[in-house]
Parts: sequence; C-alpha cells; structure tokens
Amino acid sequence: MKNRQMLVWLFALPLVGCEGPGGRGALRPPAPTVDVAAFSLSSSPTALNWDDKPGPDGVIARVQFYRLGANDEVLSVPVKGELEFLLFDSRVPAVEVVKAQPSKTWRFPAEDLPNFLGKQMGMWAYQMQLDWRDKPPKASVVTLVARWKRPDGAWRYSDPTLVAVSLR
Repeated sequence: MKNRQMLVWLFALPLVGCEGPGGRGALRPPAPTVDVAAFSLSSSPTALNWDDKPGPDGVIARVQFYRLGANDEVLSVPVKGELEFLLFDSRVPAVEVVKAQPSKTWRFPAEDLPNFLGKQMGMWAYQMQLDWRDKPPKASVVTLVARWKRPDGAWRYSDPTLVAVSLR
C-alpha cells in the first residue's frame, strides 16, 4: 500500500504548478495577447488516413506563438485574432507564399481558437485536424502555411512546412 501511495505522489507532483497564472506549471492558459515575438508551425511529416478508405485524408497542424517575458524568457501564449492554414499543391518558398494561390484554406475565427488550445511539455499551442477529403491535393508533396490575422487586420505568416502525400 505504501508503494502505491508513493507512485501516486510521483505521478501527481508534475501536475502541481509552482508558478502563478500562465507560468509553465499553470493548468489555465494566460490571457490571449497580440504581443507576439514569433510563431511556428509544425505538422505531421506525412498526410494521415482517418477513415477506412484508401488514401490520405488530411494533416494535423500545431501552431505555437511566443512572446518574451521577464529576463528575456521565451513564453508560449494564446493569441487574439484569427488563424488560417493555407495548403499549396506544390513546393512554395517562403518569399512566394503571400502571392501564391492556395488550393485549400481552413479558417478558425477568434471565438473558436480556445477550443483548439492545449498544453504539451509546458508549452501552449493550437492543434487542428485539417481535413481535405472534400478536395484532396494533386501533388505528392504539398506546402502548408499558417497565417495569423491580428485584431488590427495585419497578417503574419509562418514559415512553410512540407508534407508528403501518397496519392489515391
């Protein structure tokens, strides 16, 4: 019995936050902000199949926003504004993303973003399942970009990421 109690404490200790609201140990996110120094997009390296039919159905995308805290500490934060994901049916370099025409766009309005916010390894991030079954890509490698629309209307773009797609 004593060993079982010790195991429970060992697993429970990481859940107890030592910091105040919004710190790395906090279970509730800090208030959304526009004070963002950078943001990053990551995704599954290959497209995923979510149904029992052959062929890929989409990709999981994860976006993290960062701001500088006290003592130049990098903090992940939720944001105010909208988030969009752009899919291109080819390799599109970062310098061409703004002008290129995406084959598919997913929009997440500001009021929906909290539904996709989670914490993993001490960092807040938005994670979305981007389903393209209604319009699958035509290329074996696609480019995915996130763009954030600030409340003042200004757009910021992530660096592009490539996703391998096995065609149907």
